[in-house]
Amino acid sequence: MNFPKKAMTITQLNKMGLPKDWLRELSRTQKFCFRAGTAINSPILFDTDELSKYIATLERIKANEVCR
Repeated sequence: MNFPKKAMTITQLNKMGLPKDWLRELSRTQKFCFRAGTAINSPILFDTDELSKYIATLERIKANEVCR
């Protein structure tokens, strides 16, 4: 998946069609998410290169499960 920016917020990614709940879950469990600042209400940013790799891995896993 191609993204227009190197780092994007949950809202921006949601507008591109990714589910907001799934993005929130990833923000708690994956290493490619980080806060823009130190405040608790700072936006969560995603490294889109790493997110793209993660999505490709999930698609590959899903394809392997279908083939079996």
